[in-house]
Amino acid sequence: MRAFYRILKKDEFDPILSSTDTFKNVILTLYYCSDKNAPMENTVARPIFRIFDYPKALEFYVDWLGFKIDWEDKPEKTPVYLQISLDGIVLHLTEHHGDCSPGARVHIENFTKLKDYHKMLLEKNYKFNRPGIGKTPWNSKTYCMEVIDPFGNRLTFTGN
Repeated sequence: MRAFYRILKKDEFDPILSSTDTFKNVILTLYYCSDKNAPMENTVARPIFRIFDYPKALEFYVDWLGFKIDWEDKPEKTPVYLQISLDGIVLHLTEHHGDCSPGARVHIENFTKLKDYHKMLLEKNYKFNRPGIGKTPWNSKTYCMEVIDPFGNRLTFTGN
């Protein structure tokens, strides 16, 4: 698969800026371009969660949930932007006010050993979140657990 990035020309960029307030903070937009016949199986959508307090986010995502920091953009005296991951689950966290709104949700499917993961979380005695776990209404063999981060974002895990 052949791929490259290109910077938008001014006439391509202007309609994006005028289409919605969300994009008015865009400084540079990169587009991913590939062959027309290339399969889409490698295409990935990354959830971005708004955070307000970097240490509190690390306490929740890294210390409690077990994510690791893959990389972070943390210039001095500016908002942080980072990528975290856990067993193939990849999330972006941002303090930038224009990136997204708090209160988002991500649904994580086919999480293996969800009951064991739930037990591990409870054993950590995180005082701000004690999630329950239950069977899903659509499949009696699938369990569901939801956690809410300190910023109102929700992660819903389903699996066995």
